[in-house]
Order: sequence, then structure tokens, then C-alpha cells
Amino acid sequence: PSALVIRGGERVRIPGREVVCGDVLVLEQGDRIAADGRLLSAHDLQADESLLTGESLAVGKAVRADAPATAHRPGGEDQPYV
Repeated sequence: PSALVIRGGERVRIPGREVVCGDVLVLEQGDRIAADGRLLSAHDLQADESLLTGESLAVGKAVRADAPATAHRPGGEDQPYV
């Protein structure tokens, strides 16, 4: 799968395996998420994390300014991580 990232101020579509730390992923409805990430902004975002967590339904995601960039638990409702 490919990923839409912002690099050098421009949107660029790249192979998912080329996503690196520091890339900003731009997600749209139906996209597969190419890498773990922390939300910078979102509007009514839900993610299917069933492969990671076993949850049968998509979970809502929420942006949180106080969210640490490291040491977070994977998955879950109202988490700022995808």
C-alpha cells in the first residue's frame, strides 16, 4: 500500500515501506495506515484496529495536545494514536 505524506511542505504519495519517522501522514476515508502515528488533527476519525487489538468494531480517535510522542499503549477508544 502507498501513503500520502507531507515532505518539504508538499504532499507526496510514496510506498508505505518508505514512511520514516517525522513524516506527516495525510489520511482519508478508507486509507490503510502505513505506520504508527500520533494525531495532529482529525475530524470524527474512527479506525479499525481489529488486527492489533481484536476489537470487532472501529474505535473513535481523538486529538490530545498532552499526548506523549512515545511510551503509549496500542489501540483503544479516544486515544490520539493510530
